[in-house]
Amino acid sequence: MAVNLRNTEMIGMLSADFVRKQVPLILYGSISGYAEIELSAVAGTAITVIEDAAATDVKAALRYEALVAESGGGIAAASGALGLAAADNLYDDGVDVLTLTVNADGSVEVQRTAGAATFDLAISLRWL
Repeated sequence: MAVNLRNTEMIGMLSADFVRKQVPLILYGSISGYAEIELSAVAGTAITVIEDAAATDVKAALRYEALVAESGGGIAAASGALGLAAADNLYDDGVDVLTLTVNADGSVEVQRTAGAATFDLAISLRWL
């Protein structure tokens, strides 16, 4: 279950205990958003992590920090920034590739784009 907060005063009211127990955690302000998301067994079907929505999707830029575990035992840490209609590989061992994409409509997806492995992913997202 996602926790969506639009009132920035509400963000300060979250207790540390509450935050530790809720994944995904998605927070919206008036111009930006923040999310902590965990996904398991990510494969070839795209998974939408930020939906195309007028008030809450990516308008200009997305910053990410990710930890990835590949089903064959590989691991990776990745961070970066993306604009609209852009993508970065979170994991690439030359065979299996996990890709984060910011679509032109502001939605964000993660998907295996090469190989046959599955991936576990913990990712932090901040966007304008």
